[in-house]
Amino acid sequence: MEAHPATPRAAIRTATIPAVKNIFLVNLIFIFPHSVLCGLLIVP
Repeated sequence: MEAHPATPRAAIRTATIPAVKNIFLVNLIFIFPHSVLCGLLIVP
């Protein structure tokens, strides 16, 4: 794979992937336990 620093698409891709991973981690850490707690509160 050759490095093309002039292509914006590759730069966008390299910038987007860590951002998506960060969003996924935030969802996993904060939103998932919160939804589980809400579900536990609602179910009984």
